[in-house]
Amino acid sequence: MIVFCDFDGTLAQNDVGDMLFKTFANGTECEKWVQQWLRGEISSRECMEREAATARLTREQLDAFCDAQALAPGFRDFAEFCRQRNWPLLVLSDGLDYYIQRVLRQHKLNLPILANHLEFVPPDRIAVSFPYFEHSCGKCKGYHIRRLAKPGEKIVYIGDGYSARCGAQEADIIFAKGDLAKWCEEKSREYFRFENFENVLNWLKEGRFETAKRIMAGHIAGR
Repeated sequence: MIVFCDFDGTLAQNDVGDMLFKTFANGTECEKWVQQWLRGEISSRECMEREAATARLTREQLDAFCDAQALAPGFRDFAEFCRQRNWPLLVLSDGLDYYIQRVLRQHKLNLPILANHLEFVPPDRIAVSFPYFEHSCGKCKGYHIRRLAKPGEKIVYIGDGYSARCGAQEADIIFAKGDLAKWCEEKSREYFRFENFENVLNWLKEGRFETAKRIMAGHIAGR
């Protein structure tokens, strides 16, 4: 097994990136740009660049904001289960590396992260960069999965958002909610309804995986 997990609204209880810009940037304008991105009028890169340009915050303010963020219920137990099984667990995000790393450290977790990059520009600005932009979308999750999954590994993908679709296309097993669940149903992709990491853990524990595969072979699961 190799497990890829979204961050905002999936691993983290809240959509931390969305909250960041609503808190420290022009929330009205940011929401307008997000809707333009969802309609395909601008790229995810353009959306984030515009949001970041209106943000005003210091490192200390962002640290305090991150330290108040909770993990999704059951994630720590899920991460420990993956560690015990020697299943790589990687965070794939269309968000920003700094706040992801800060939140994980606050909860004593050390996981590989693939995300866009944030830098501070004194006294109170941030700049964003996109190290994987050449791979078709702002930070193509599908590209990373194809690059990192070894032949013969079963790919588990856990996500909730619009940007998760290219990653989910590469997966053998999908746990989805929100926009990703809608996409799975529109595309007739088999998936399990992601509610929290306790139910993900229950499906993947020894003795239930074969049952899960049989259910998924017949229909879209979790409806």
